[in-house]
Order: sequence, then structure tokens, then C-alpha cells
Amino acid sequence: TFCAGLGPEEGNLQLRRHWASWVTEADIAAIAATGADTIRIPVGDWMYRPYGPYVGCTDGALEELDRALDLARKYKLGVLLDIHAVWGSQNGFDNSGLTAGLEYT
Repeated sequence: TFCAGLGPEEGNLQLRRHWASWVTEADIAAIAATGADTIRIPVGDWMYRPYGPYVGCTDGALEELDRALDLARKYKLGVLLDIHAVWGSQNGFDNSGLTAGLEYT
């Protein structure tokens, strides 16, 4: 996974850079201006209780989610939290949080 490959410090640095530009207030305002009433935000279970390679790597994820939720509220947009990946993987592929048959304990 991303976090395993980069390690917790570099992984977190890269994630924080991504989050800072991932969604901006201008983006949310532009979505609201189209007349859309809902946005989808993908989340992984590791955001809530990090395990394995996610420990330290995903620090700050919940604060970023709160930031996005605050912006959605400000622009009167509903939010669909999309459980993007959970422990054990939904499909066995790396896009759902599991790769190489690793088991975290």
C-alpha cells in the first residue's frame, strides 16, 4: 500500500500535501453553484482506528474530513460518506485496501 511503501512519516507528509489541494473552498462553492445538492467523500476504516501501515501515515485524516464536512455545511450540500475500503478488503485488489495477501495484527 501507499503507506507501507513510503513509511509513516513520508506517507503522512505526502497525504497532507494531497489533502491541502484535494478539495478547496472554491471547489465546494463551484459544485454548489451548479445546483448539485450532495457530494461524495470516500473514507477508509484506517482513518478512525489506524492499523498496520496506516499508523502514523494517516494522521490528520479525520481533521481533513471535518474540514470538508464544514465546507459542505457552509454551502448547504449534503454529504455521502462512501466507505471506500475496510479491513479485509472487499475485492482483494489494492484499490480496496489490501495487496500482496498481507495480514496486519
